Amino acid sequence: MARRLPVRVLSTDKADKREALRRGWQAVSAELVALVDSDVVWAPGAADAVRAPFADPRVGGVATAQYALDPDSVWEFAGERFKGQGRLPAFTVAGQAMMCLIGRTAIYRRTVLTDVADAFVNESFLGRRCAVGDDTRLTELTLRAGYRTVFQRTAKVWSRYPGTGREFLGQRLRNARNFWRVRLTALVTGWGWRYPYPCARRPRHGSSRAGTPSPGGTSPPRSPSISY
Repeated sequence: MARRLPVRVLSTDKADKREALRRGWQAVSAELVALVDSDVVWAPGAADAVRAPFADPRVGGVATAQYALDPDSVWEFAGERFKGQGRLPAFTVAGQAMMCLIGRTAIYRRTVLTDVADAFVNESFLGRRCAVGDDTRLTELTLRAGYRTVFQRTAKVWSRYPGTGREFLGQRLRNARNFWRVRLTALVTGWGWRYPYPCARRPRHGSSRAGTPSPGGTSPPRSPSISY
């Protein structure tokens, strides 16, 4: 039987996702904080799997293996494939870092989030405050703080993906913009040279490798049981 945990709901009058995220992690005392989208389903054992990499004190953030929940259009399959899980194990092993812990589900050390909170909320680029790309920014700040960011392929989650071509292309455009903003910043400021492999390569689209499950035949559990 799944253990029931108390839930505390925080509300905010300001439409600002970054400030809302900061308010959330400042309200908890756990060592690890999971940033999770509202439509995400975790597989049984995902909580234990995603905690494992933090046994290494150099790890500051962990990404999960993410799949489309009950996809019924080609665009949802395309969105899942374009996450590029093919090279994520290589980023973890060869590159010692991932450049984006995708925000559908990402786990961070609370101390890292606390340290980078102001820089996260107040990010600007070319004189304009950044409202999107929060997952890319958090990953960047974690790396700049000297931590590793890694991919845990055994921690599986499912969520909704864009169901139309217009939504899919809009998502790809936002992702590309965030991708280049972070990499240009990394190269100009110099910190990115500590991670040349992920800075120089985008995740390859296509079939998965290194034991990552192929998403096409994956189905979410009906009643996921998560133990902590």
